[in-house]
Amino acid sequence: MSLTKPFHDARELLGVGIDADATAIKRAWRKAAAVHPPDRDPDGFRKARDAYELLSDPIERAQRLLSQPVPFVPVPSLPELPPPPPVHALAVELLRSILGRLPVSDLRPARKPARSTQPPGKQP
Repeated sequence: MSLTKPFHDARELLGVGIDADATAIKRAWRKAAAVHPPDRDPDGFRKARDAYELLSDPIERAQRLLSQPVPFVPVPSLPELPPPPPVHALAVELLRSILGRLPVSDLRPARKPARSTQPPGKQP
């Protein structure tokens, strides 16, 4: 038997939720004791008393709450992303965007000055 089964049964018997505080548990216990008086229904009174003792102990209650299984919640799937373009396609696009902004005169290679035939030290 798991730890949470008696805890769940006790909450169900007293009619309190999982987030009930001490006053709600005590109020539910008094209602259950009035419905199941010890002289007329000793078995019902004993069950209600055991449920109250289980739920009213803060340490026991915390242990039971922490030992409950966490419900599985599936993670929503993300949409499929398109595959990335190849690296050379990115390079081509980059060059096109750079070259598209440059004037045509900047694309031609610069002309080198003509070589002089004179020796380096002599000037005309």
